[in-house]
Amino acid sequence: MRRLLPLLLLVGCENTIDETPNRLVPDASAVVDAQAVVDGGGACPVVGDWYVFDSLVVEAIKGDPTHGSIPNLNTIWANDIRRKQLNVLFEILEADESHVRVRAMNAARRDDVMDDWCLVTETSTELVFERQGDRLTMTESGTVNIYAGSESIPKTCSPAGDPPHTIPIHEALLETRMEPGCRRVTEGRTLNAVLYGENLRKICSCLAPDAPAEQCGALEEGFEGFGCDGCNAIHRNLHSILESFTQPNEAGERVLYEVGEDGRERLKLDASFTAVRLAEKPADCP
Repeated sequence: MRRLLPLLLLVGCENTIDETPNRLVPDASAVVDAQAVVDGGGACPVVGDWYVFDSLVVEAIKGDPTHGSIPNLNTIWANDIRRKQLNVLFEILEADESHVRVRAMNAARRDDVMDDWCLVTETSTELVFERQGDRLTMTESGTVNIYAGSESIPKTCSPAGDPPHTIPIHEALLETRMEPGCRRVTEGRTLNAVLYGENLRKICSCLAPDAPAEQCGALEEGFEGFGCDGCNAIHRNLHSILESFTQPNEAGERVLYEVGEDGRERLKLDASFTAVRLAEKPADCP
């Protein structure tokens, strides 16, 4: 029965799909030379600009675009983006005609405030994109963290994670395009991105559909069970969930990972994304 719970939770989400476009309002006040993006003149993006993902869509898991967990995961993530409970942000640190360096960081929804957020600074990483006109491409891999929830109640629970309560996407190579004027980032996609089995086995998620973080309940330090020690009874282990949706091979085994020469378990993730420029930097969480 315990093994069936993740399946029942995800299946239960299927009737709550919200197909409303998830977009934020861009900064309409900035005026820049749109041609500079096309010819590599370097006028934009501007150092100090902030962008936030307004869509993040899983396209395939382990190369399988029909993996059973994808529709439900995308529905949950889209709803969390709309509620400002899942926020991946890029801060422009350097920008010239040949490269753009960004700081990737997460933001949490403010406690008891549904339309405000704050930066979770411990999720910060740096990424470098090579630039050819309006096209930005990473050639050296990096890490992007994903936090979901409010300041005090994470929907993704991993007390022992580094950083805590995040899904780290490792070996990430991203490609994207700047629209003229740099108001939007479009055509974003992963050239490579993996989830490590060692992380997924200790990450749990609250799968309440279209729910504020408060519905997931506070974490319980002494809780044990479901592979979610230190979380609570509403959370379920991500490894178990994804494994339950993986088709068995000829031997009847559900093999979720590929194991590299280094012995590390890797789950390949294909995803697309877009982002919009913010009018100002969000405040740091207290």
